[in-house]
Amino acid sequence: MRTAQHTRLVVGTMVMLLAPCNVFAFTPAGYWQIEDEKTTIEFKPCDEKLCGYLVFIGEGSHVKDEKNPVPEKRTRPLCNLAFITGLKLDAERYSGGALYDPESGEIYDVYLSAEGKEIKMRVYVGLPMLGETIKLIPISAELTKRCQSQSS
Repeated sequence: MRTAQHTRLVVGTMVMLLAPCNVFAFTPAGYWQIEDEKTTIEFKPCDEKLCGYLVFIGEGSHVKDEKNPVPEKRTRPLCNLAFITGLKLDAERYSGGALYDPESGEIYDVYLSAEGKEIKMRVYVGLPMLGETIKLIPISAELTKRCQSQSS
């Protein structure tokens, strides 16, 4: 009898320790700078998912979305543009997202994974192994340069 109780206690403890726990889930919300230090992204919730917004893109942050395949969108400013959309938490990373590249007008698949205090953003088409990894470094809101959205 005592052995059965002990076994249940051990098994129960193991199940609790091995079960997924969202309390410690990776949360990229906030400001992140691409390792080139020219681009800053703010990740925040949108439509029950996670999106990334361009909040600073270096000099010329007032540039319009001229390469957009949709002609009506070519006059919108890149400043504060949601260029990463549809990310959702999937085990240890945010996946299922799309990244719009305003330099080419192309759309890529994207996922985010944590590496220490940094984020690895994997950008690809089709197979992740054929993509590119971009390192994102956290930056405080106080140190974040912000572009100024300008209407057309």
